[in-house]
Amino acid sequence: MPLAYGLTDPIDLSLTHLPHALDRFRIAHLTDLHLLKRTSRLDRLINQLAKLRLDLGVLTGDYMLRNRATGECQTLPYLRDLTNAVKPKLGWYGVFGNHDKPELIEQLQQLPINWLSDEAVALSEKPIEIVGLSCTNQRVDPEPITAACAVANLPTAHDDHEARLRLVLSHRPDFLPMASDLGATLMLAGHTHGGQMRLPFNLPIYNSSDLPLHLSSGVLRHRDTLAVVSRGLGTTGFLGSRVRFRLFCPPHAPILTLRRNTSPGERTDDITCVSRW
Repeated sequence: MPLAYGLTDPIDLSLTHLPHALDRFRIAHLTDLHLLKRTSRLDRLINQLAKLRLDLGVLTGDYMLRNRATGECQTLPYLRDLTNAVKPKLGWYGVFGNHDKPELIEQLQQLPINWLSDEAVALSEKPIEIVGLSCTNQRVDPEPITAACAVANLPTAHDDHEARLRLVLSHRPDFLPMASDLGATLMLAGHTHGGQMRLPFNLPIYNSSDLPLHLSSGVLRHRDTLAVVSRGLGTTGFLGSRVRFRLFCPPHAPILTLRRNTSPGERTDDITCVSRW
């Protein structure tokens, strides 16, 4: 559980074929801010992240509330302050979510964030490939052929796969099988809010995705790919209503420390949960 409500949540994640150069590599994962107004909790998040040694920062969509202009106005200055204060060694990478309108997406291009839409890049500083799957207000599904071509065209595509970490960023966690088909070692996703409202004993009521409720958040596994599904930081109207709060499901921003060790869970063609939160 988080150290403080809605703030950073340190998590160690073991990966069997993690390159030696990435042992103890640290990633900040932010998702589903759904900004309506600036809050002290979100400002504390920036302050806490600024104090951490981070190698990479990633954002996985839904920075505003769809059809709420106030959220669109608040998002750009908040993410600008975030990227000004928090400077991971390898920078920020991100994808958009189904709530993010085209107008916001255009504005966010001015920030020092590497936005990926069915695109892939190979970093020169570390043995990492980052693939971003698209999911926007206008098109909720990625283009698998476009993404596969982007991966095939990476300059490292014919290198020893186990010598690099292939990281997929996806707003929706139900794209995990696609990430696995793309050869991902690790996928980072959000969208579900962990259910946002849960019954006691960690039982989500709804998760806005095609995944079963017990896969609403945590570390999932499909074949040899692990997916970290964050509970996210914000809220939306629950089940089409205007109810916007969390119940037994605190928000969080996972801070992942990668470890070179045996990956949790067993290889299977199903999607399984190997760690719940």
